[in-house]
Amino acid sequence: MPDWSRVAEDWDAVHLTFGALLAAEQVRVETPEAWTELWGWDFEQAVWLRWCFTAVTRLPNLHAYPEAPVDLRRPLRLVDLSH
Repeated sequence: MPDWSRVAEDWDAVHLTFGALLAAEQVRVETPEAWTELWGWDFEQAVWLRWCFTAVTRLPNLHAYPEAPVDLRRPLRLVDLSH
């Protein structure tokens, strides 16, 4: 099991890509004390190990979905592929 307190001395966060998740899935990591697996991690998400921000901006509460900048319900141009 990693010592996350010691990792946080040098690193702000851990980011697991989808490729890394697939490569490490069910790979057992052993140390003299114990063993661990990469279990319960979400890919493409950062796990912050320490506070490293100078300011926080609260996001607004959305009571409805925002309007799309373009009409996404229909294609912009239809192409006839029957020829």
